[in-house]
Amino acid sequence: MITAKTQKWKKEVFSTGIAIVCALVFRSVLASPYSIPSESMYPTLKVGDYLIATKYSYGIKYPFTHTDIFKHTLPKRGEIVLFKEQAPTRRDIIKRVIAVAGDQIEINDGLVTINGEPLSYEIISDRQLLQDHPTDHVKYRAGLLQETIGDTTHMVLKLFRRQDDKLVYQVPPDHVFVMGDNRDNSSDSRVWGPLPIKDIHSKARAVIFSIDKNNPMLTLGALSIPGIRFSRLGSKII
Repeated sequence: MITAKTQKWKKEVFSTGIAIVCALVFRSVLASPYSIPSESMYPTLKVGDYLIATKYSYGIKYPFTHTDIFKHTLPKRGEIVLFKEQAPTRRDIIKRVIAVAGDQIEINDGLVTINGEPLSYEIISDRQLLQDHPTDHVKYRAGLLQETIGDTTHMVLKLFRRQDDKLVYQVPPDHVFVMGDNRDNSSDSRVWGPLPIKDIHSKARAVIFSIDKNNPMLTLGALSIPGIRFSRLGSKII
């Protein structure tokens, strides 16, 4: 005989299960949080940033897979996208789209020309964006540039010349060319070639939280509580 207590327990388990499945489907199909583990997108995205990325921006995928049901939009120049690293790690990687299929891209010391038109660059003298970086040589010596790609204007970081920072390349069909905003400290299409569009699964949208371990809020002996970058909370990613 099923008691009222047993029925109540079964309803609670069922309701919890439905909630978990809905949350997983939402995360798999619509949007998902990601954390920034490296400096490759600095200063646009900083270590300790937690962001929200939408999975429906370029198409709809089958739940719990990276297989498209259909594509409705292609990535555009200037957008920040997430994709899976190749095997064996399959980690999520985040980079900026610099050129799209058919574009001829020329790179010289981190500065970009697309289809014969140099991107617009402006030297930024205000160092405030760099003050939470852990090393002084970046804080005080790195070049901070404002780069414009189409309608997108963002910051890029330059510190030294890379050997692979001089190339001319035409992006093949169904691919994009991606780079990190930290131009001297990013493994990207300059290293491993163009990114297949089919591998892109999300578009970065906004920073929802950000912690700063280099500037702790409180230190008690060996214990430190990271600071919070309040100015970044809710900021749109461009």
